[in-house]
Amino acid sequence: LRRRRSELAELTEERAAALAESKRRLAGHLQQQTTLRNEAAALRERHSAAAERAAVLDELIKRREGLSAGVKEMLAKMKNTPPGGDAFRHVRGLVADVFQAGVDAAPLVEIALGEKANHLAAYRKQELLDRLWTESSRLSGRVGFVWLDAAAGDNSPPHAPKVNLEGRPGVIGRADRFVETEPEFKPLLERLLGRAWFVKKLEHALELARTDGAGLTFVTAAGDLLEPDGTLTVGPRKAASGLISRRSELRALGIQIAELDAALDKTQKALADIDDLVAAETAEVDQRSDLHRQTVAEAAENRSAVAAAEERRNQLDEQRAQLQREQQEAGQQHADAVERLAAAGEKHRRSEAALAELEANVERLAGQIDASA
Repeated sequence: LRRRRSELAELTEERAAALAESKRRLAGHLQQQTTLRNEAAALRERHSAAAERAAVLDELIKRREGLSAGVKEMLAKMKNTPPGGDAFRHVRGLVADVFQAGVDAAPLVEIALGEKANHLAAYRKQELLDRLWTESSRLSGRVGFVWLDAAAGDNSPPHAPKVNLEGRPGVIGRADRFVETEPEFKPLLERLLGRAWFVKKLEHALELARTDGAGLTFVTAAGDLLEPDGTLTVGPRKAASGLISRRSELRALGIQIAELDAALDKTQKALADIDDLVAAETAEVDQRSDLHRQTVAEAAENRSAVAAAEERRNQLDEQRAQLQREQQEAGQQHADAVERLAAAGEKHRRSEAALAELEANVERLAGQIDASA
């Protein structure tokens, strides 16, 4: 029992250590599981917000929100024009549709373009001019045109030597360099934005307009506009964004949503792996807990058995000691009895000897009596 008690104590310690290690690993993976679940929830929330914003922007773009009724009507005529069979084939599209800019630059590009962002880009063909002449009074709203022809017409800015302001204090860059477009529209881009510059602050715009940038358009990062004639427009931008900004933001959201999809897929796979690991380790902890409880229970039973055996042994030792005492007392009593018996026997012999002597004396006296008679 004592050997088994030692074995159980060692086994209990080993199983307790194994259980503690399993619990430690499980706790770490549970923390990872919680972190991954929080990450997945955050990604889903961001994905949902991005998708909702993208849906709103897509709807605004489809509805051509912000365009005049006349421009919308003209775009509808373009859409319904048979190939090569109508004067509106010379209209190539909305300026805001043919120019693309990044999310940060798009609002500044729209400010630099002004109303021209919502004009139609077209080739100045007599056929188109005649059609406009006959139908302009029937349009539901005003429509602006910018011409794609080399001899662009009245909307060309005055020709002037190009000024390079790159590297000047506060200069961000020339506006047309922040825009992408098809080769067909490159001349129009240069004509509309080649003399517009983005700068960091209004003080930079004012300083440049007084010196090398005279006659140029300046747009600050905050959205302030300084025009070539000195007209200055400041203040918060309007809440509603233009088509260039909307398309730019929609493209950026498309990239963001794709990245969120990939990140969410990766996180969900990692979460599935950690879920499997947590399930396996939970089962392992339960199993080791059961083994540990069994060992503890067996050790307790062993201790009880050892205690009972020791108590029984103590009882037997006491009984043996009592028997030894009784044996000693019985031995002493036997010795005393033997001694008394020996003494009694000696006394009996002496008594018989005395009796024999008396009988001999009686016989002698009787003989003497008989003789004397």
